[in-house]
Amino acid sequence: MMQEAKLYIKNFLESIHKNVPGISFKCEFRHYNNTFVIEVLPIEQYYNHEYEIREYDFSNIFETLYPEYSILFISSDSIIKIKDPIFCIEDVLPSPYINEVQDRFTKSIETAFQPDYQPNTNYALAA
Repeated sequence: MMQEAKLYIKNFLESIHKNVPGISFKCEFRHYNNTFVIEVLPIEQYYNHEYEIREYDFSNIFETLYPEYSILFISSDSIIKIKDPIFCIEDVLPSPYINEVQDRFTKSIETAFQPDYQPNTNYALAA
């Protein structure tokens, strides 16, 4: 039953993510009180009126379908924090961009501690 509830939540969050640019979610399940905790990012989206209505409607339906579970939506300024997410829905950087940044970083690390020798300088010690 938990997997079914998790999938129901995930489908809802994915539909929101497709329709609202820049919104992302992290979901954690707390076994001690059977609660799904969902962090909504960025904070501006959490306080968006249209989003709040969708969240409210979803919460009511969820609690009717799955009365043994609770659901809690939080923002980044909440005192409750997601520590061990069971899934995340967020924008992913395109792979070529990631590789370009990684290559640039790797090259800068490789050369960071190499001495800078000048080809026309005589490094022989004078006696």
